Amino acid sequence: MSWFKFVTGDRVRKIGGSYQADGEIKAAFLADDGSARYVFRFDKPAGLLHIFNDGQLEKINKISPVIIDLTEDQQTDILPIMEELSRIASEGNPGMAIAQVFDDHMRVELFDHEQGMKIKSALGRNGSKIIVAAS
Repeated sequence: MSWFKFVTGDRVRKIGGSYQADGEIKAAFLADDGSARYVFRFDKPAGLLHIFNDGQLEKINKISPVIIDLTEDQQTDILPIMEELSRIASEGNPGMAIAQVFDDHMRVELFDHEQGMKIKSALGRNGSKIIVAAS
């Protein structure tokens, strides 16, 4: 059994605090008190090294996002969902829209704030990225 939550080569994200960053674990060691420490190499600025503990890092999901160019008709079809998403966000309870992509079509679902938080919790992700379709 390993003492370490992360191993050399793991892709991780620095979380919490005043900034977040993506990078790679370059080394793992035990501090004098026996707790795990990790040498983290930042992607940006490239090469910068810092030492973090378990609670400051999370493993990056290796699933790459899929970016789809939507046709004008497809954009029109999902516009009511996106308008509703904007409306509920303006009321202070942002929801979530999820697109399920198939070979030649996709399904878009709208979830209210409570449902969205349950989905986020189930995925175990504390960070997110905004992905914009290419124009």
